[in-house]
Amino acid sequence: MVFMKMPILRRKQMGDGWINGGNSGMRLESAEGIDKADDILLEGYERFVINVLSDGKVVRKKVNEVGNLDK
Repeated sequence: MVFMKMPILRRKQMGDGWINGGNSGMRLESAEGIDKADDILLEGYERFVINVLSDGKVVRKKVNEVGNLDK
């Protein structure tokens, strides 16, 4: 018997691979339906992480296509 260790594909949340992938195929399509997912992909979108601090200040950071926070 031969066992091969297969690489595990890790995708960062909010990256293109995560949005378009997932265990069930297209994560976006599963969440929004095929028509809305097509509209979103055709029109484009941006990704942000939003934090609300204890003093009420809102901090918004943009996320790039691979799931990293832009500097």
